[in-house]
Amino acid sequence: MALARNCAANTLNEDGADAGDAWKSGLPVRIVRSYRMLKHFPTYAPKEGYRYDGVYKVVKYYPEKGLSGYNVWKYLLRRDDPNPAPWEPEAKQFSVIWCRSNPGHHNFCMVCLKVALESSESRQCPRSKNISYAELTPNDELKNALKMFLPGYDAGEK
Repeated sequence: MALARNCAANTLNEDGADAGDAWKSGLPVRIVRSYRMLKHFPTYAPKEGYRYDGVYKVVKYYPEKGLSGYNVWKYLLRRDDPNPAPWEPEAKQFSVIWCRSNPGHHNFCMVCLKVALESSESRQCPRSKNISYAELTPNDELKNALKMFLPGYDAGEK
C-alpha cells in the first residue's frame, strides 16, 4: 500500500481511493518493465532485458480479492511523461547495453570496481579474471544513457 501514498486522493483509505481529475498532482512513479511481461502484455513489454518506461502517476487504488482469497492491491497508473512512450513509433530506441570486454559482457560501477580491485592482489576484473585493471575502459554508451534518464548522474565526477 506504500504506492498509494503517491496518489493525489485526499485520504489514504483501506477501501481504496480515486484522485479523479486531480491525478496529475500526485507524486511521480518511475516505471521499469521486464521482458517477462511479453506473455501477458506484449504491447508494452520490451523484447529483451529491462526498459525504463517513464514517469507515471497513481490515478486510483483499490483492494480486490485474489485467486487465493486474500486481498490484493490494484493500482491504476497513468503515464505523465513529456517523452513518447517506448512502444510509440517516435520514441528513441535503445538497445541493451553490454560491456565490450570479452568474454565477460558486464558492467561495473567505477567506484565499486576500484574498491574490489584495491582489496584484491590480482588487480584483475572481478568477474572475468582475465582482464587487468589497466585494460578496463569506461562504457560511454551506458554513461550517456544513464545521463539521459538520470540528469546529474555524472555531477560528482572529477
